[in-house]
Amino acid sequence: MEVYRAMETNKRKRSGNMKYQSIMIMSLLICFGNYSFGIKEWKSKYPPEVRENIVKFINDRNEKSIKQINETMPILIEKLGKDDNSAIKQTEWKIINLGKSVIVLNPLKKVIDGGNKLQSQRAKAILNLYENILAEDYEVKNKNESAKNILRENIKKRDGMLICISLFHKDLKIRIEAAKALGEIGDRRAVPCLVDAFENNILAMISMYEIFDYKLNESLLNSLEKLTGLSFKSKDISWTGPEYPHDMMDIINAYDKWWEENKEKINTE
Repeated sequence: MEVYRAMETNKRKRSGNMKYQSIMIMSLLICFGNYSFGIKEWKSKYPPEVRENIVKFINDRNEKSIKQINETMPILIEKLGKDDNSAIKQTEWKIINLGKSVIVLNPLKKVIDGGNKLQSQRAKAILNLYENILAEDYEVKNKNESAKNILRENIKKRDGMLICISLFHKDLKIRIEAAKALGEIGDRRAVPCLVDAFENNILAMISMYEIFDYKLNESLLNSLEKLTGLSFKSKDISWTGPEYPHDMMDIINAYDKWWEENKEKINTE
């Protein structure tokens, strides 16, 4: 019962990117694997050493991501106040590629009140993008439009940056449509967003915290293949097979390596 209460408390407190909030949930699942059918299945499918390796893998990525964000955000915040209009898009892209965690959004919120006028305006504009695109519906030009319609407008405009934000939406169908669109428009700057969404879908499976979806995995990896040329069609992405944990880690590591090798060139295109 205490485990259940702890999980429910964590759920109510959750804000920001799921990967920064799921570590405690995963630990609870590993230690107390008999409290639900989903947890039993997770425990019975993979032996303890495999489960421990997955959690270590996610924890290591989490720590690396937090370090990167903490190092990068002050630089990007400064650029918000200096970049001319022709360069600001790249800075916005880099911020959005860092994800939707509180350690990305909170510095932007602080700049609104504490930065120079240009920083404040641009930080507010980025936060408004998140708020508007991720809302269930919102008012645009006095007309209520759903987030799905907004996504489709962004797809028509071929705006990869705005489509990337839709990958964070809570609606699974919107995430799938956004994932497919990013492969079609061919903007390689979307690679980190797609990898992040793939990892978040993995966490949904591990924690049973949100809906895991095979179709989302398929759409994400199809688009990543189009953008990078790396194919993992032989890998198990359904999470039902015994090789899934190893395949998942191999896929994420491969795309991380590809991005590190190509990001400088891509960011100047």
